[in-house]
Parts: sequence; C-alpha cells; structure tokens
Amino acid sequence: KNWRAESNAFRAMVRDARRMTMAEKSGVPLRDIQPSRAAQDAYDLETSDFRQCPHCGRTFNPKAWERHVPHCAKTRNRPKPPPGRRALGRGAARRTGSMNF
Repeated sequence: KNWRAESNAFRAMVRDARRMTMAEKSGVPLRDIQPSRAAQDAYDLETSDFRQCPHCGRTFNPKAWERHVPHCAKTRNRPKPPPGRRALGRGAARRTGSMNF
C-alpha cells in the first residue's frame, strides 16, 4: 500500500470523527450526518478484504476470520443448559444460605 494514500485516508477519517463529535455536542442526530466521501472511501478500502462469519454475521480480516469461525461454530450451536442448572451458577451459595463465616 502507498503510505501517502493511507495517511490521507486516516486524516479523512479523523476529520469526519471530529465533525461527528461537534455535531453530537450541538445536538444534531447522528443518523442525519453523512460521512464524507473521502472517509467513506478510506473505510471501504480498509474493510474491502473483510469476511463475514456464517454463524454470527460479524466481519473479520482474513486471519482473524480463520481463528473465529471454528470457535463461533462451537459456541453458537451449543444448546442452552437446562433451567435448573442455571440457578446453580454464580451466587448459588448466597441464595441457599450455605456460606460459612
């Protein structure tokens, strides 16, 4: 990548963030503010190689995606514990009064 293009993209994003902060302080709803074209182009360039997780829908760079997907597949598809077992989690001793002082 070209360092000058990266620097200009970074500066555009900083300018946009500053503009958003000023608008937020003045009471303008943020949904009414459009990003500048330069900042949008910089964001698109930065996230162009991101991949979406098929399980949770989040996006990651390719290296992080490879680590995330197997973990997410295991945790997203795990059945929830039965209701009685959840009550025995944190704080169970406090609810049952079995603490020894």
